[in-house]
Amino acid sequence: MLPTLPHFADSIVGPANLIFHRRFLEPTKMAIIDGLRGVDVTIRVDGQTATEHADPDAAAAGDAGVCKTSSQYIECKDKAKFTVHLKVTKDYAWGHRNHSLNIGIFIDGEYAKGELCREGDTLFQPWERDVSHRTIRLRGNQPGQQDRYVAQAFEFSSIKKVDDAPDERVAREASKAKNLGMIEVKFLRCIESGGADVAPQISREQSTEFATKALKGRGTSHMTSYSPPTPTTAPHYIKCNNLRADNGPIAIFRFFYRSKGNSRFLPLLPMMPTGAKPYTEGLIAEAIIPRAPRARSITLVGLSEEQIRALATEALERRSVVSGPEYPAREYEADIYVQKPGPGVKQEFKQEPRGIKRECGQGETVDLTGEKDPPLRPYKVAKTVAGKEVVDLLDDD
Repeated sequence: MLPTLPHFADSIVGPANLIFHRRFLEPTKMAIIDGLRGVDVTIRVDGQTATEHADPDAAAAGDAGVCKTSSQYIECKDKAKFTVHLKVTKDYAWGHRNHSLNIGIFIDGEYAKGELCREGDTLFQPWERDVSHRTIRLRGNQPGQQDRYVAQAFEFSSIKKVDDAPDERVAREASKAKNLGMIEVKFLRCIESGGADVAPQISREQSTEFATKALKGRGTSHMTSYSPPTPTTAPHYIKCNNLRADNGPIAIFRFFYRSKGNSRFLPLLPMMPTGAKPYTEGLIAEAIIPRAPRARSITLVGLSEEQIRALATEALERRSVVSGPEYPAREYEADIYVQKPGPGVKQEFKQEPRGIKRECGQGETVDLTGEKDPPLRPYKVAKTVAGKEVVDLLDDD
């Protein structure tokens, strides 16, 4: 069972430009949890709503036992401030024992701030809170000096990796690294039991440096840092007892923040629509993909490189004649079928009339040198409009 979270009866609304919004209607802008109406959590970075990408490794938003969960990826930017925006409407099912909602916000695995929402807060208008900072307590430097309360805004900071870190540091930071790059909002049902004399957490030193080995295998690129402290008043806490029957949160919203160039974030970016043809400087990409080289005919074995080049040049010249603008089409085609005689049989040639096609065997070659037996495979003879005949040595048919 999770410990009772401290809460503010009232919260300081952060600047309008520090909002990080999250709703549940559009898949690309907000997450949806089936069966949990009237509860919205959104996140904005520098005043812009963060586009959400569903976590491919998590189950679809919905039930995970008793607790309903949603996991989304969002893009973060270095040094950008962000705000967690909470919203509860009268559509939420308030019926159970006149409870309140105990809302805890955790960033990088550490408690940042809490809020409390009552049913009466949603009767006439939605209850909303902008959580853009944490409140901490600074101890007095001198004996007898009172502690001071300060607020620190949330902002993203890139992680600085340290290669040569001792094993003790790697082990210590590996545990903390598991929760880096995650904003988690937990909703618990609770019963209020009056005021509580609870002080905010004490300020702790924070560093954006982590051992490289501690981050091994993780796509984490950023963590949350906090702005310089600004003096604020002491918060007012209310003591709450979470409902034991729930055995923990009724809903958890997780936001994994990554930089756009991060390897873990790139696969989540929108892909090109199915059927769309990619273009490269106006050219269809398919047109510039090189074809696999054709296998060299066995009849070329034994020829010198110069002879092979001469044959190739001649063949290309003939192909350009056949397909050039001067000869737009072939009027007639004839296949010359050469039958190879058996041992002791006189060789005979048979030529079919023009316009009649004959099938030939598979895997046969044409001897371009004329030094061997007549070819087994016919080659195309094209007659042009001018009455000339040309032979296409590279015909693929």
